[in-house]
Amino acid sequence: MEIELAFTSLLAIVLSLAIPSPLKAEINNYLLPSVASPSYAHQLVDDHCAQSKYVLTPDNLIIQTAGYVGFIAIGLGWGVTKNSQFSLLAGYVPKSVAGIELWQLSAKFDWYVFEKSIINMSVKSIHWHPFYLGLGLTYGIHDDLWVQLPDRYPDEYYQPTAFRFLLNFGSKFSLRHYDVIFGYSLFDIEVFEYINSHEFYRKNYSFFGLAGIGSLSLAIELDW
Repeated sequence: MEIELAFTSLLAIVLSLAIPSPLKAEINNYLLPSVASPSYAHQLVDDHCAQSKYVLTPDNLIIQTAGYVGFIAIGLGWGVTKNSQFSLLAGYVPKSVAGIELWQLSAKFDWYVFEKSIINMSVKSIHWHPFYLGLGLTYGIHDDLWVQLPDRYPDEYYQPTAFRFLLNFGSKFSLRHYDVIFGYSLFDIEVFEYINSHEFYRKNYSFFGLAGIGSLSLAIELDW
């Protein structure tokens, strides 16, 4: 009985690591009562298993073009809070577009600063998120991209090229279960290049030099 009790208590703790902070706090509040009541511990584990499955269920389907995640990318999104989302996408770039065929795996976290209703009707309402800020990581799958430096190069001759961090900006319009997102993304190396050579970009490109770097994107999300 003591071994079973210890196991169920440990299981409850492990489950709490896979679910959001509010549920973790709830588990912590009930851990001591569960020690006194094995049946209650079993019920707690069952309840949080069900809640964990709900948390792992995606909130929307994403289809995106450009934005450094692929010429076409399809993925899933999870709402972390009311105004933030975590997304996973798989992208493809055909040789006809980039000169090489490339596959990509990307992860993004976007935070929508505020929301405004711009059209209100009795049944439908269009919501506008004027600005969002996001961070991402993309992994390119190609023979010329690498995580570790190939043996043919001296040590530290090149930095790894398969992984790139992303800085994302944009705006989103929502109508019922559909979202349309206009975005602009920058590679990490582009951010540093712009900072180091901002005068060159400002003189030769429009929009404060940003037209010379980055990638515009368009995404459609289907919420369920």
